[in-house]
Amino acid sequence: MKLTISIIGFGNIGKAICSLLLPFKGYEFTINIIDTNEEVQGAILDFQHGNQLFNAHKIVFNNFDLFNESAYVFHCAGASVPKGQSRLFTCNESIRITEAVLKNYSPRVNPIFIIVSNPVEIIATITQKITGLPSSSIIGTGTLLDSLRMNYCISKSHPELVNVNSVVIGEHGSTAFYSRQLSQINGENSSSYLNDETIEQLMTEVVNSAALIKTTQKATIYGVSFCAIRIFESLLSKDDFYYPVSTKIPDWLKSSLKTDGVYLSLYSKISSNGAFPDPNYQPNKQELQLLQKSVDSLLPCIPKHYL
Repeated sequence: MKLTISIIGFGNIGKAICSLLLPFKGYEFTINIIDTNEEVQGAILDFQHGNQLFNAHKIVFNNFDLFNESAYVFHCAGASVPKGQSRLFTCNESIRITEAVLKNYSPRVNPIFIIVSNPVEIIATITQKITGLPSSSIIGTGTLLDSLRMNYCISKSHPELVNVNSVVIGEHGSTAFYSRQLSQINGENSSSYLNDETIEQLMTEVVNSAALIKTTQKATIYGVSFCAIRIFESLLSKDDFYYPVSTKIPDWLKSSLKTDGVYLSLYSKISSNGAFPDPNYQPNKQELQLLQKSVDSLLPCIPKHYL
């Protein structure tokens, strides 16, 4: 099966995603790299050499016709977040980059965007507003990575626990929270295994993970790239998958959160049709307050003409 895929931004994450796409079997990808920096052509040539091992895919650079024809787009372009700063720190620059990239975008197919660029909920919101695409077609990696980090922290501190399925939602940032309603261990509610104090300690580890990673590299690269590819794989599958990702706040939650048109990381069904927040999740009073906290942290960073 032939697919055209565009990767916006060929920094570390764009490169990691490209390297994960090349071994795909059963498909013929045309991978179109979109980047304003001409110097990335050296890296693209390096990939083209290595791609001879797979010989199934094609890699091209800055082909805007192919951008408009892409069935899938990975949006990885954004400003780097300095050490010790929130992802919201670089918000204005990341929005400017998104506006510039999408200025002349005119899709000739019904594409699906996978947003990796931070702050991911805000960039997903902006991308959906600019493109006018259905909200289900704009999916941010969101708190999928936070959830994986929580799985890791629980397994590391409590090796006796198996089948850990942590669900962290809200915002991929300081207001992310562990959903007691959704998280399970051994198929049971996690409350049977972990108390509130333990959860709070583990979530502190999760939030601090990014800073720890930056002590030896400039940013999170691989974990979020794996998340983006897992979303992509789910979109290609005939089955339905459920993950916490950035999706538009659904109608049944808008009135409770007193907002409209904003993306938030929510537990969602991902299928070939895109991503849809799970209507079976009806947040209790505590989790609704935590979701509101995430919304309140995001709204001031979104230009008013996008709201």
